[in-house]
Amino acid sequence: NYAGHGTKEQQGRRAGCGRSVRPDDCTATCPGKLSRVLTTITLRNVGTAAIVVGLLIALLTLGTTTDRPFTLAWLLVLVGTGLRLEAAIRAPKRQER
Repeated sequence: NYAGHGTKEQQGRRAGCGRSVRPDDCTATCPGKLSRVLTTITLRNVGTAAIVVGLLIALLTLGTTTDRPFTLAWLLVLVGTGLRLEAAIRAPKRQER
């Protein structure tokens, strides 16, 4: 998608690491792309951990009469789901050949 200002080459330089002309030429060795991939992986892992811990808290506290553990579990699951969604949005798009 080359919507916006400038030519395709100028947008490629801004989108990638600056070493390539087109965004497709930028490899995983580019610092910008590598940090984006690591951020996505970290968000996905932290989100998964939050969901698992939230569900585990809910499961272990089923016999209690207070709602406090369930509130914490609900918040953890909600935050984990949000982090997973953020990771899905930030994930680099795969190119089909």
